[in-house]
Amino acid sequence: MRLNRRVGGWNAGGWIFSNMAATPEGRQTFIQSVIDFCKYYGLNGVFIDWLYPGVAVRGGSPDDTANFASLLSEMKSAFEDESSTSKAAQLFIGVTVSPTPGNLANYDPSVLNRSGFKLKVSLAIEENDK
Repeated sequence: MRLNRRVGGWNAGGWIFSNMAATPEGRQTFIQSVIDFCKYYGLNGVFIDWLYPGVAVRGGSPDDTANFASLLSEMKSAFEDESSTSKAAQLFIGVTVSPTPGNLANYDPSVLNRSGFKLKVSLAIEENDK
């Protein structure tokens, strides 16, 4: 059984992720907190539920697409390093993306589809997405 922690979601708003991912320091603080949290509670990874990067009405920034890609790439590297150091299984990264055409443009598919990138993508379909 996999136990993962989901962070974010609709109620969190996009501004929380947007602010965190805007700087390398913010991303590293978040990534290290995820590693520490997963180790402490014996979890297998994290599921990032940042549905609307770059969407202004959700508190997003035009830089969110690039910053989200940086967050995932840096998180993957940190999880690989942690696994190598601790000799534990590599932590899992999952992401939730919005399937609506206007929002899909805010994700970098080259990052989400990177070869060897262990992540699971789920689609969030909401009433207003139909």
